[in-house]
Amino acid sequence: MDKKLYNAMLEDMKRHVAKFYSDFADDPANLSGWGHDYFCEEDGGRLIFDLNSTSAHKCPICGHLYTAEKYNKTWTYLYRMKAFMDMTICAHLYKETHDVCFLDYIVDTLNFYTDNYNKFPIHSKGNIILNKENLDTTGVAKIMPQGLNEAIMLVRSLSALHIAGNDLSRDFLVRVKTNLFAPAIDEVLAPQLNMVHNIKCWINSAIGMAGIFFNEDRWIRLAFDGEYGIRRQLKEGVTTDGFWFEGSIHYNFFTLEGIANLMYFCKVYDHPFGEEAEIVKKMLHSAYDYSFDDGAFPNPNDGWPDINLKTYLSVYYLAALSLPEDIGIWRIVQDIEALEIKRTPLPLCDTYYFGDIPIERLLVVSHASKRESTNFASSNFGILRSGYFNLFLKYGHNSPSHAHPDAMTFELQHNGHVITRDLSNAGYGAKICNEWHRTSASHNTVVAGGQSHTKIKPGRIIDFSGNRIKAEAEAYDGIKYVREFNLTKDSMRDEFWVYGTKETIYDYFLHFDQELTFTGKTCDASLGFNENGYQHIKNIVSVNCRELIVFAGNNKLILTVNDGEIFLCDTLNNPVTSYRKTLVIRKKGRDVKFCVEWKVHY
Repeated sequence: MDKKLYNAMLEDMKRHVAKFYSDFADDPANLSGWGHDYFCEEDGGRLIFDLNSTSAHKCPICGHLYTAEKYNKTWTYLYRMKAFMDMTICAHLYKETHDVCFLDYIVDTLNFYTDNYNKFPIHSKGNIILNKENLDTTGVAKIMPQGLNEAIMLVRSLSALHIAGNDLSRDFLVRVKTNLFAPAIDEVLAPQLNMVHNIKCWINSAIGMAGIFFNEDRWIRLAFDGEYGIRRQLKEGVTTDGFWFEGSIHYNFFTLEGIANLMYFCKVYDHPFGEEAEIVKKMLHSAYDYSFDDGAFPNPNDGWPDINLKTYLSVYYLAALSLPEDIGIWRIVQDIEALEIKRTPLPLCDTYYFGDIPIERLLVVSHASKRESTNFASSNFGILRSGYFNLFLKYGHNSPSHAHPDAMTFELQHNGHVITRDLSNAGYGAKICNEWHRTSASHNTVVAGGQSHTKIKPGRIIDFSGNRIKAEAEAYDGIKYVREFNLTKDSMRDEFWVYGTKETIYDYFLHFDQELTFTGKTCDASLGFNENGYQHIKNIVSVNCRELIVFAGNNKLILTVNDGEIFLCDTLNNPVTSYRKTLVIRKKGRDVKFCVEWKVHY
């Protein structure tokens, strides 16, 4: 990083923490609420977090003001999470500037939470837990709304303690360990290690990092070799392709972030991570290969919209620092930095970035990598690359955790232009999350009888080559899907077979993120269903032509629909203040086939 950019980043970091560390105040009597509640109930926009407004929370999109107690509790959670994130920023500032005010903030803030930890009530997402015998199943915490956030809190504070290093007194560290970390780990977090899950990876990382930093062997053993320790999490939770089993690219990186922090501590404190490091390497390389050429991610299942490689660059930096022998990761870091795409921030639990630059940034060796078509068979998705086309197909699920009912959905880019993308979802507290984003109709797949898919199970690859993918999956009881894509550098053919047991209405959905035109007459129409997302479909018309044009920069993609009733309509985007144009092809029968052909017009 050149000196001018470096100085600008330091000044931004100072502004980021200035008001907060000078005015910090908290109260154990205040319960913290769930971060996913801090979204507008109507449009899914993330509410504005204002340090000066603890009881009124504004939607930046529609302007609605939320004043209910659950929003105040969530504000408390966001305030505390900022307190711990700012500790890490202050640690870096202290290291770079040697200004003791930044060290004082770390000490004063941790002193407060250490001195008062036993005063915080056990609670979960804003509700006090009275039955202390069920702590292992309720996801509870004390400072934060759930064990996940309590673990992230400890990880952030440990990062700050590590960076501040020898300038922290031994008495201070002993007291923090005894009165904060020990009760948080032994009484709150350790009992929650009861399954393979992304949350448990964060808990293991917090426990393992604390064990390494404080030289506490029992915590190290628990985190690495416990029944649900990090070794089992990686061996059972990662597919052979190198993806976290829950099938979401966000949760893939969210899991990796916790593990990468633990791995970094292993490196700097000379503690062996173990053979599972190879699984982490695989995850990092596979995630890079999974992305579109411009760096954007196919985004099925729960997560956040429009995320890309730069969203998670900090994870790659931590991994590169932890695995310096893996030159490929350093090359990936360089490639990500060179991408023109802008970073999409995360609405919750995001780390500090200066523009697209993560706080972990170091200089890297420049070298380019080329991605090829790849099928991730054990993870139920594949990506094809041919000419300017990038196509992603998801053909099944490994788990109901964070899954959407979207077997055989696809995403498409052409020459860096997003033709159709997965919306992922808004915050879980927004009603539109379940009413639209988690329905089959919001995805590029086929819907039977107006009902969202009912089967959440793995699909099967039938054939795969560099420009062809064919797969099958069961989306409903007794209904099998087979979908095949064939790509050339200037064309694409989509064939979708449905095999059922009785006559049914089938709707093929295709959503567009680019301008769509056609010639022909239209007539007002209805799709006839009013649930499972259909209630949100607007301006439905039937169309009497079979050729549509989609614009991708200076090029046109001409779509030809072979047969079936054709409808065009408007469907909700994410956030839902805008709409996308959607093509619906309807057929009725027991066994049907949809066929759409795409050709590039230069």
